[in-house]
Amino acid sequence: MSAYDQIEVEQYERNRAAQELETLCKSHDWFYDFSDDSGVYNRGFNERQKITSLVEELGELGKEIYQTYRLR
Repeated sequence: MSAYDQIEVEQYERNRAAQELETLCKSHDWFYDFSDDSGVYNRGFNERQKITSLVEELGELGKEIYQTYRLR
């Protein structure tokens, strides 16, 4: 694989991660931790861990996406 191909793959992966983060943030139940239903809580907790992981992976872009949806 050439250096150019490697750059394309990295850009593709970054775009995929950004899209996944945006999708998760749009549908995330930001108030899951107030639920009395353990299933709702566990789903929310697991989603939040995935969101946090993607924010860390994407750096500044991830923080921007997160803040866009978190403040709604």
